[in-house]
Amino acid sequence: MKNLLNSNRRNPALIFTMIFAGLMGIFLISMAQNSPWTQKAPMPKARLWFACEVVNGKIYVIGGTYQKTGIFAGISKVEEYDPATNTWTTKKDKPTPGWGLRACVLEGKIYVTGGNVKWANISAALEVYDPIKDEWDTTKTPMSIPKYSHSICTLNENIYSFGGWNNCSSGPFYTKVEVYNPITDTWTQKTDIPLALGELSAVTVGDKIYIMGGTSTLHPFTSVKNVYEYDPFYVTSDKDLIDRRPTQLSLNQNYPNPFNTETTVTYQLQQPETIQFIIYNQIGEMIEIIREKQSTGKHQFIWNAEGLPVGVYFGELKTKS
Repeated sequence: MKNLLNSNRRNPALIFTMIFAGLMGIFLISMAQNSPWTQKAPMPKARLWFACEVVNGKIYVIGGTYQKTGIFAGISKVEEYDPATNTWTTKKDKPTPGWGLRACVLEGKIYVTGGNVKWANISAALEVYDPIKDEWDTTKTPMSIPKYSHSICTLNENIYSFGGWNNCSSGPFYTKVEVYNPITDTWTQKTDIPLALGELSAVTVGDKIYIMGGTSTLHPFTSVKNVYEYDPFYVTSDKDLIDRRPTQLSLNQNYPNPFNTETTVTYQLQQPETIQFIIYNQIGEMIEIIREKQSTGKHQFIWNAEGLPVGVYFGELKTKS
Protein backbone atom coordinates (compact mmCIF):
# COMPACT_ATOMS: atom_id res chain seq x y z
CA MET A 1 0.00 0.00 0.00
CA LYS A 2 1.05 3.58 -0.50
CA ASN A 3 2.78 5.41 2.35
CA LEU A 4 0.46 7.79 4.21
CA LEU A 5 1.41 11.08 5.90
CA ASN A 6 -0.61 11.68 9.08
CA SER A 7 -0.96 15.45 9.05
CA ASN A 8 -3.39 15.56 11.99
CA ARG A 9 -0.71 14.80 14.57
CA ARG A 10 1.40 17.44 16.24
CA ASN A 11 4.60 15.58 15.43
CA PRO A 12 5.39 14.36 11.91
CA ALA A 13 4.42 10.72 11.43
CA LEU A 14 4.70 8.44 8.43
CA ILE A 15 2.58 5.31 8.19
CA PHE A 16 2.43 2.22 6.00
CA THR A 17 0.57 -1.10 6.07
CA MET A 18 2.28 -4.46 6.47
CA ILE A 19 0.62 -7.78 5.70
CA PHE A 20 1.85 -10.74 7.77
CA ALA A 21 1.13 -13.85 5.70
CA GLY A 22 2.14 -16.34 8.38
CA LEU A 23 4.27 -19.45 8.21
CA MET A 24 4.05 -22.82 9.90
CA GLY A 25 7.58 -24.07 10.59
CA ILE A 26 9.44 -26.98 12.12
CA PHE A 27 12.32 -26.27 14.48
CA LEU A 28 15.19 -28.69 15.05
CA ILE A 29 17.33 -28.79 18.18
CA SER A 30 20.77 -30.33 17.73
CA MET A 31 23.24 -31.57 20.30
CA ALA A 32 26.60 -29.86 20.84
CA GLN A 33 29.19 -30.49 18.15
CA ASN A 34 32.95 -30.92 18.34
CA SER A 35 33.55 -27.99 15.98
CA PRO A 36 31.89 -24.63 15.31
CA TRP A 37 32.18 -25.38 11.58
CA THR A 38 29.57 -27.42 9.71
CA GLN A 39 30.03 -28.33 6.07
CA LYS A 40 26.98 -27.50 4.00
CA ALA A 41 25.78 -28.42 0.51
CA PRO A 42 28.43 -27.25 -1.99
CA MET A 43 27.75 -24.75 -4.76
CA PRO A 44 26.59 -26.49 -7.94
CA LYS A 45 29.28 -24.59 -9.88
CA ALA A 46 32.87 -24.19 -8.67
CA ARG A 47 33.97 -20.57 -9.04
CA LEU A 48 35.99 -17.67 -7.67
CA TRP A 49 35.89 -13.84 -7.96
CA PHE A 50 32.08 -13.89 -7.94
CA ALA A 51 29.52 -11.52 -6.40
CA CYS A 52 27.55 -12.61 -3.35
CA GLU A 53 24.57 -10.86 -1.72
CA VAL A 54 21.71 -11.67 0.67
CA VAL A 55 18.03 -10.90 0.02
CA ASN A 56 15.20 -12.09 2.26
CA GLY A 57 17.42 -14.55 4.10
CA LYS A 58 18.70 -16.27 0.95
CA ILE A 59 22.22 -16.05 -0.49
CA TYR A 60 22.74 -15.28 -4.18
CA VAL A 61 26.00 -16.22 -5.92
CA ILE A 62 26.45 -14.40 -9.22
CA GLY A 63 29.02 -14.78 -12.01
CA GLY A 64 32.70 -15.37 -11.29
CA THR A 65 35.19 -17.52 -13.16
CA TYR A 66 37.03 -20.80 -13.17
CA GLN A 67 40.49 -21.18 -14.67
CA LYS A 68 40.57 -23.10 -17.93
CA THR A 69 43.78 -23.58 -19.91
CA GLY A 70 45.32 -20.52 -18.30
CA ILE A 71 42.54 -18.13 -19.39
CA PHE A 72 40.01 -16.69 -16.96
CA ALA A 73 36.61 -16.61 -18.65
CA GLY A 74 33.60 -15.05 -16.95
CA ILE A 75 30.55 -17.20 -16.24
CA SER A 76 26.86 -16.22 -16.12
CA LYS A 77 25.57 -18.73 -13.57
CA VAL A 78 23.34 -17.48 -10.74
CA GLU A 79 22.59 -19.79 -7.83
CA GLU A 80 20.44 -19.28 -4.72
CA TYR A 81 21.27 -20.88 -1.39
CA ASP A 82 18.60 -21.33 1.29
CA PRO A 83 20.27 -21.78 4.72
CA ALA A 84 16.99 -23.00 6.22
CA THR A 85 16.86 -26.05 3.93
CA ASN A 86 20.57 -26.31 2.99
CA THR A 87 19.62 -26.42 -0.69
CA TRP A 88 20.77 -24.69 -3.87
CA THR A 89 18.49 -23.55 -6.69
CA THR A 90 19.71 -22.52 -10.12
CA LYS A 91 18.26 -19.17 -11.16
CA LYS A 92 18.21 -17.25 -14.42
CA ASP A 93 21.70 -16.57 -15.84
CA LYS A 94 23.15 -13.09 -15.67
CA PRO A 95 22.92 -11.63 -19.21
CA THR A 96 26.57 -10.46 -19.19
CA PRO A 97 29.08 -13.01 -17.85
CA GLY A 98 32.01 -11.80 -15.81
CA TRP A 99 34.38 -12.10 -12.88
CA GLY A 100 35.61 -9.35 -10.59
CA LEU A 101 32.10 -7.91 -10.82
CA ARG A 102 30.61 -6.08 -7.82
CA ALA A 103 27.10 -6.12 -6.35
CA CYS A 104 24.93 -4.44 -3.71
CA VAL A 105 21.29 -4.56 -2.62
CA LEU A 106 18.72 -1.75 -2.83
CA GLU A 107 15.02 -2.21 -2.05
CA GLY A 108 15.22 -5.99 -2.32
CA LYS A 109 16.97 -6.06 -5.72
CA ILE A 110 20.60 -6.88 -6.53
CA TYR A 111 22.53 -4.30 -8.57
CA VAL A 112 25.55 -5.83 -10.34
CA THR A 113 28.25 -3.66 -11.92
CA GLY A 114 31.13 -4.27 -14.33
CA GLY A 115 33.16 -7.46 -14.63
CA ASN A 116 35.81 -9.10 -16.78
CA VAL A 117 34.01 -11.03 -19.51
CA LYS A 118 37.17 -12.66 -20.88
CA TRP A 119 40.76 -11.46 -20.66
CA ALA A 120 40.70 -7.88 -22.05
CA ASN A 121 36.94 -7.77 -22.73
CA ILE A 122 35.72 -5.65 -19.82
CA SER A 123 32.09 -4.70 -19.09
CA ALA A 124 30.63 -1.38 -17.92
CA ALA A 125 27.14 -2.90 -17.54
CA LEU A 126 24.76 -2.26 -14.68
CA GLU A 127 22.30 -5.15 -14.52
CA VAL A 128 19.62 -5.52 -11.84
CA TYR A 129 18.31 -8.86 -10.56
CA ASP A 130 14.86 -9.27 -8.99
CA PRO A 131 14.98 -12.41 -6.78
CA ILE A 132 11.20 -12.61 -6.43
CA LYS A 133 10.53 -12.57 -10.18
CA ASP A 134 13.84 -14.28 -11.10
CA GLU A 135 14.33 -11.62 -13.79
CA TRP A 136 17.22 -9.43 -14.97
CA ASP A 137 16.80 -5.80 -16.03
CA THR A 138 19.43 -4.87 -18.63
CA THR A 139 18.01 -1.45 -19.51
CA LYS A 140 19.90 0.52 -16.84
CA THR A 141 22.54 3.10 -17.76
CA PRO A 142 26.04 1.54 -17.65
CA MET A 143 28.99 2.99 -15.76
CA SER A 144 31.01 5.65 -17.58
CA ILE A 145 33.90 3.23 -18.24
CA PRO A 146 34.36 -0.56 -18.35
CA LYS A 147 35.98 -1.90 -15.17
CA TYR A 148 36.25 -4.77 -12.73
CA SER A 149 37.86 -5.40 -9.31
CA HIS A 150 36.42 -2.05 -8.24
CA SER A 151 34.36 -1.55 -5.08
CA ILE A 152 30.79 -0.38 -4.59
CA CYS A 153 28.62 0.48 -1.60
CA THR A 154 25.32 2.26 -0.91
CA LEU A 155 24.47 5.47 0.92
CA ASN A 156 21.13 7.32 0.96
CA GLU A 157 19.70 5.01 -1.74
CA ASN A 158 22.55 5.79 -4.17
CA ILE A 159 25.30 3.43 -5.34
CA TYR A 160 28.93 4.59 -5.16
CA SER A 161 31.65 3.02 -7.33
CA PHE A 162 35.35 3.42 -6.53
CA GLY A 163 38.51 2.60 -8.49
CA GLY A 164 38.90 -0.68 -10.39
CA TRP A 165 40.94 -1.63 -13.43
CA ASN A 166 40.57 -2.42 -17.11
CA ASN A 167 43.01 -5.04 -18.37
CA CYS A 168 44.52 -8.15 -16.77
CA SER A 169 47.96 -7.58 -18.23
CA SER A 170 48.32 -3.83 -18.75
CA GLY A 171 45.74 -2.00 -16.63
CA PRO A 172 45.16 0.82 -15.99
CA PHE A 173 43.93 1.15 -12.44
CA TYR A 174 41.40 3.90 -11.90
CA THR A 175 40.99 6.79 -9.47
CA LYS A 176 37.44 7.31 -10.71
CA VAL A 177 34.50 7.79 -8.34
CA GLU A 178 30.95 7.82 -9.68
CA VAL A 179 27.52 7.65 -8.08
CA TYR A 180 24.38 6.05 -9.47
CA ASN A 181 20.89 7.37 -8.72
CA PRO A 182 18.37 4.54 -9.29
CA ILE A 183 15.44 6.96 -9.46
CA THR A 184 16.85 8.99 -12.37
CA ASP A 185 18.96 6.10 -13.78
CA THR A 186 22.01 8.37 -14.06
CA TRP A 187 25.69 8.22 -13.09
CA THR A 188 27.45 11.36 -11.82
CA GLN A 189 31.22 11.82 -11.66
CA LYS A 190 32.65 12.77 -8.26
CA THR A 191 36.08 13.78 -6.93
CA ASP A 192 38.73 11.11 -7.71
CA ILE A 193 40.43 8.90 -5.13
CA PRO A 194 43.90 10.26 -4.31
CA LEU A 195 45.47 6.95 -5.47
CA ALA A 196 44.54 4.68 -8.39
CA LEU A 197 43.45 1.34 -6.91
CA GLY A 198 42.02 -2.06 -7.78
CA GLU A 199 40.75 -4.84 -5.48
CA LEU A 200 39.97 -2.21 -2.83
CA SER A 201 37.16 -2.35 -0.27
CA ALA A 202 34.53 0.30 0.47
CA VAL A 203 32.16 0.43 3.46
CA THR A 204 29.58 2.94 4.69
CA VAL A 205 29.68 4.18 8.28
CA GLY A 206 27.06 6.81 9.09
CA ASP A 207 27.29 9.61 6.50
CA LYS A 208 30.83 8.70 5.36
CA ILE A 209 32.36 6.06 3.09
CA TYR A 210 35.72 4.47 3.90
CA ILE A 211 37.88 2.88 1.23
CA MET A 212 40.90 0.83 2.18
CA GLY A 213 43.56 -1.51 0.89
CA GLY A 214 43.80 -2.81 -2.65
CA THR A 215 46.67 -2.82 -5.12
CA SER A 216 48.24 0.03 -7.08
CA THR A 217 50.56 -1.89 -9.42
CA LEU A 218 50.34 -4.88 -11.80
CA HIS A 219 52.45 -8.01 -12.06
CA PRO A 220 53.68 -8.05 -9.40
CA PHE A 221 50.81 -6.65 -7.39
CA THR A 222 51.70 -4.19 -4.66
CA SER A 223 49.21 -4.25 -1.83
CA VAL A 224 48.62 -0.99 0.03
CA LYS A 225 47.51 -0.18 3.56
CA ASN A 226 45.99 3.21 2.75
CA VAL A 227 42.63 4.18 4.25
CA TYR A 228 40.63 7.13 2.88
CA GLU A 229 37.48 8.72 4.28
CA TYR A 230 35.10 10.04 1.64
CA ASP A 231 32.45 12.66 2.47
CA PRO A 232 29.69 12.53 -0.20
CA PHE A 233 28.23 15.78 1.15
CA TYR A 234 31.40 17.85 0.75
CA VAL A 235 30.55 20.42 -1.93
CA THR A 236 33.40 21.48 -4.22
CA SER A 237 31.34 22.32 -7.32
CA ASP A 238 27.79 22.30 -8.67
CA LYS A 239 28.07 18.63 -9.64
CA ASP A 240 28.43 17.67 -5.97
CA LEU A 241 25.04 19.13 -5.07
CA ILE A 242 23.34 15.90 -6.19
CA ASP A 243 24.50 14.33 -2.93
CA ARG A 244 23.17 16.97 -0.54
CA ARG A 245 21.67 15.63 2.62
CA PRO A 246 18.05 14.40 2.57
CA THR A 247 15.59 17.31 2.49
CA GLN A 248 12.68 15.53 4.15
CA LEU A 249 11.68 12.66 6.38
CA SER A 250 10.67 9.67 4.23
CA LEU A 251 9.36 6.19 5.02
CA ASN A 252 9.45 3.53 2.32
CA GLN A 253 7.07 0.61 1.92
CA ASN A 254 8.35 -2.46 3.74
CA TYR A 255 9.59 -5.43 1.72
CA PRO A 256 8.71 -8.16 1.17
CA ASN A 257 5.01 -7.40 1.55
CA PRO A 258 3.12 -9.66 2.19
CA PHE A 259 5.73 -11.47 4.33
CA ASN A 260 6.07 -14.59 6.40
CA THR A 261 7.89 -13.83 9.66
CA GLU A 262 10.33 -11.02 8.78
CA THR A 263 10.12 -7.82 6.75
CA THR A 264 12.58 -4.96 6.14
CA VAL A 265 11.67 -1.35 6.88
CA THR A 266 13.72 1.52 5.36
CA TYR A 267 13.49 5.27 5.96
CA GLN A 268 15.49 8.50 5.61
CA LEU A 269 16.19 11.24 8.17
CA GLN A 270 17.05 14.81 7.15
CA GLN A 271 18.92 15.42 10.42
CA PRO A 272 19.96 13.49 13.56
CA GLU A 273 16.76 12.44 15.31
CA THR A 274 15.38 10.37 18.17
CA ILE A 275 12.85 8.24 16.32
CA GLN A 276 9.89 6.18 17.45
CA PHE A 277 8.70 3.35 15.24
CA ILE A 278 5.38 1.93 16.41
CA ILE A 279 3.70 -1.26 15.19
CA TYR A 280 -0.10 -1.54 15.49
CA ASN A 281 -2.45 -4.41 14.68
CA GLN A 282 -5.51 -3.91 12.50
CA ILE A 283 -7.73 -2.85 15.43
CA GLY A 284 -5.27 -0.17 16.53
CA GLU A 285 -3.61 -1.94 19.45
CA MET A 286 0.10 -1.15 19.92
CA ILE A 287 2.19 -4.29 19.35
CA GLU A 288 5.73 -2.95 19.63
CA ILE A 289 7.57 0.36 19.95
CA ILE A 290 11.18 1.03 18.96
CA ARG A 291 12.99 4.14 20.24
CA GLU A 292 16.46 5.02 19.05
CA LYS A 293 18.69 8.04 18.41
CA GLN A 294 19.94 7.96 14.81
CA SER A 295 22.08 10.00 12.43
CA THR A 296 21.17 11.78 9.18
CA GLY A 297 20.61 9.55 6.16
CA LYS A 298 19.14 6.17 5.28
CA HIS A 299 18.34 3.56 7.93
CA GLN A 300 16.76 0.14 7.95
CA PHE A 301 15.76 -2.58 10.37
CA ILE A 302 14.13 -6.00 10.18
CA TRP A 303 10.84 -6.48 12.01
CA ASN A 304 10.17 -10.03 13.21
CA ALA A 305 6.50 -10.96 13.60
CA GLU A 306 7.14 -14.49 14.86
CA GLY A 307 4.51 -15.52 17.40
CA LEU A 308 1.96 -12.97 16.20
CA PRO A 309 -1.29 -13.94 14.48
CA VAL A 310 -1.60 -13.68 10.71
CA GLY A 311 -3.08 -10.36 9.63
CA VAL A 312 -2.53 -6.73 8.65
CA TYR A 313 -0.15 -4.55 10.68
CA PHE A 314 0.58 -0.82 10.50
CA GLY A 315 3.95 0.87 10.97
CA GLU A 316 4.25 4.50 12.12
CA LEU A 317 7.50 6.51 12.13
CA LYS A 318 7.57 9.57 14.41
CA THR A 319 10.23 12.19 15.14
CA LYS A 320 10.36 15.19 17.47
CA SER A 321 11.18 17.80 14.83
